[in-house]
Amino acid sequence: MPPGANAYVGLAEAESLILGRGFPDWPPAPGPPDPDPEGARKAAALIRGADFLNGLHWHGARAAAGRMMAWPRLGAEDGDGYAVPEGSVPDAVRLANAYLAWAVLSGTDIQPVMERGNRAASKAVDTISASYFDDAPSRDVHAFLADILHPYCTDFGPFAGSAVPGPGGLRIARAVI
Repeated sequence: MPPGANAYVGLAEAESLILGRGFPDWPPAPGPPDPDPEGARKAAALIRGADFLNGLHWHGARAAAGRMMAWPRLGAEDGDGYAVPEGSVPDAVRLANAYLAWAVLSGTDIQPVMERGNRAASKAVDTISASYFDDAPSRDVHAFLADILHPYCTDFGPFAGSAVPGPGGLRIARAVI
């Protein structure tokens, strides 16, 4: 991760990771044909995906103070206790960055505004109401991310193993984190 980097994966690698896993091709931009010949939309989506990843609670410590990017890290281990080599970014983080970019372009708001910090004691609309367990997360959990990232961070442990293959790719678990 050179200084100034703003994504964990380049566009060509991201496309290979997404298409190689059977996800549908990148969603087209609205408007006239070929509105994004240089891939600016995809690059911006990769940056948004990296922004999401930078907000997670990773094992270890950032390799340098003052950097926005969460990786590389010092003292990070995977779920089996193997050290992540210093100066490297795990393959799972690069895959997650690509997946999040694809999700952004598919219309998923990966960093929604949470009304009043998502701390509602109860919600009701007419006769429909929802209540959550005290340990429920405060925003949506992407099961695919939970499965690949739980060895490296503390945000997804309870949700690991919840990705379910289905038509058109993996289903996203609609829990709230």
